[in-house]
Amino acid sequence: MVKYKYILGIFFVCLLVTLCLYPYLPNEMAVHWDENGGPNDFMSKQVVIAFIPFFLIFSHGLMYIISHNIYKFNEGEHVIISGFLKTITLFMLFIHMLILFINFGSMISFQTGLTIGISMFLFMLSKLFKQVQSTEKDPIK
Repeated sequence: MVKYKYILGIFFVCLLVTLCLYPYLPNEMAVHWDENGGPNDFMSKQVVIAFIPFFLIFSHGLMYIISHNIYKFNEGEHVIISGFLKTITLFMLFIHMLILFINFGSMISFQTGLTIGISMFLFMLSKLFKQVQSTEKDPIK
């Protein structure tokens, strides 16, 4: 459980930032952008502020329960699943904060932010697979 505490810490910092930005956000927030960077889908700020964090809590809790049941059956796969769970949760938090900052008036485009987020996601996955590869034993020896 200790290794999941930092994700909860990051989540609560993001929630605090969300609550601080709430009065300054527009009533209709852009949540989807076209290929030219123009927003083409909007939602009310209550839905964006409430839905995404609660979806993150629900999905993280569900995956946490599933990963611990898999751990009971197959201990070797637990490292991959728990690392993937952390990576997905952090990526979704990044996207949530990106949407908030773009709607707050940040000069960064969604495509640029998404490219940065995907790069971080792939980097974290590569670190995870490198960690798993270093713990595996060669079956030929």
